[in-house]
Amino acid sequence: MKGRYIKDDAETLFLGIYKEFDLWGVVNEETKELITVVGRYGEGADYQSGIVFAIKCPEDFPHLKLAYDRAKKLGYTSSLYSTIGI
Repeated sequence: MKGRYIKDDAETLFLGIYKEFDLWGVVNEETKELITVVGRYGEGADYQSGIVFAIKCPEDFPHLKLAYDRAKKLGYTSSLYSTIGI
């Protein structure tokens, strides 16, 4: 499956589609670190991002929560856990 809004940077991982959002993870493949999650909804700069929103406000950002959960299921972890009290 491919995203509707192309983001083909080497450090991005396509995580699927949720409603109007293409879901991406910005990752470090070498360390399996999830740096952030992104929900793109248009060409150019139309996106929302942030692991903290996925964790702290999942009801407001369900697309970011889904991207986060999918990345975790694939074995990616985030050092953000310790900085936001998770």
